[in-house]
Amino acid sequence: MFMQLKGKPIPEFQEEEWLCDFAFLIDISSHLNELNTGLQGKDQLISAKFDHINAFQIKLTLWESQLRVKSYVHFPTIRIHKVNDPEGYAKFISSLREEFNDRFQDFRKQFLFQSLLISIQSKYRFRGRKSTNVVH
Repeated sequence: MFMQLKGKPIPEFQEEEWLCDFAFLIDISSHLNELNTGLQGKDQLISAKFDHINAFQIKLTLWESQLRVKSYVHFPTIRIHKVNDPEGYAKFISSLREEFNDRFQDFRKQFLFQSLLISIQSKYRFRGRKSTNVVH
């Protein structure tokens, strides 16, 4: 609108497909920003950051399936526009999910291994204390 008043219209703003793509970009950027914000901050344990990443990957799976059935509950900007074929957006979400899986694969293995070790150590420490208390 502003550019039209200045006599410099933007032709893309007249194309519904471009507007839908732009709306999708706005929505997915909002979701990524939310993840980014959750990962920032002081005094966060690595396990909390890992939980944020896992939750986001689960959301990606949900969003992909919702887009395939034309449900835009988590995409408020795109909901305004009439999207004929959301398959491209679902494929983008799928690619993003796979990228997250690839990027955090080693971290996930290491984190799960460390969690298992801590669990085993805690179990044996507790048994040791219990045995000591029984002897007294």
